[in-house]
Amino acid sequence: MSEKNPEFVLLVRKYIHDIRSPLTSLTVLSHLLKKSSTPEQAKDLEVMKREIDKSIDLIQKLSDEIKKYQ
Repeated sequence: MSEKNPEFVLLVRKYIHDIRSPLTSLTVLSHLLKKSSTPEQAKDLEVMKREIDKSIDLIQKLSDEIKKYQ
């Protein structure tokens, strides 16, 4: 992306927000579920949390990158 395109930037920022919101909810929910989980369930919730964190990190990188075009 060599030129600034404000419409595209706004669209990407909207998608970032739309993706980040449910990921945040899933993070909170996994934390709450872990409190009352069995050891086996806790392992599964840890896997889920790691995958959510990876997605959040990718979204953050995209967010940082898109800021260059504002």
